[in-house]
Amino acid sequence: MEGTLKKYEIIFLRGTIPDFISIVIANAFLITGALFVLIGLEYFFDKKNKNIHNYILIAVSLCALTYFSIFHSDLIAREIIISIMLILINAQSCWLMFRRVDSSFYKIARLLGIIFLAYMVVSLSRIIFLNVFPIQTSDFFKSGLVDSIARLIP
Repeated sequence: MEGTLKKYEIIFLRGTIPDFISIVIANAFLITGALFVLIGLEYFFDKKNKNIHNYILIAVSLCALTYFSIFHSDLIAREIIISIMLILINAQSCWLMFRRVDSSFYKIARLLGIIFLAYMVVSLSRIIFLNVFPIQTSDFFKSGLVDSIARLIP
C-alpha cells in the first residue's frame, strides 16, 4: 500500500510533524491493530462479538494518551497505558483461543492462545520494569534500556 503511513514511519517523523500525530495517532495504530487482530480472529472462528467495551476502552486510553503526550508529557504513563491496553485486548484474544473456539479448531487455537499469552507476559513485564527502573526522560528515543528491550519484542 503505497502512500500510507505506518506506525514507525510516524514515529520517525517525530519533531517535524505535530506531537499529536506522531505520538497519539501512532500509538492508536498499535492499540487498534491489536483489536483488529481480535476482531479478525472472531470472524475467522465464527465467534463474533460487538466489542463496544473495547471501543470505549480505546477512546478512554486515547484521551489519556493525549493528556500525557500534549498537556503533561510523561513517557512512563504513556507506556503503561499502552501496555495495559495490549494486556486487555490480548487477554480477550487468549480467552477466545482457549475457551470460545470450537473443539475442531483447538489445535491451532491453542498455539495462538500461547502466543497471545506471551504478549501479555511481555506487556506485564514492561509495566513492572517501568516501575522498578523508571525512565529518566520523556524523550522516546532516549528512553533507556528497559524500553529498548521491550521494543525488541513487537
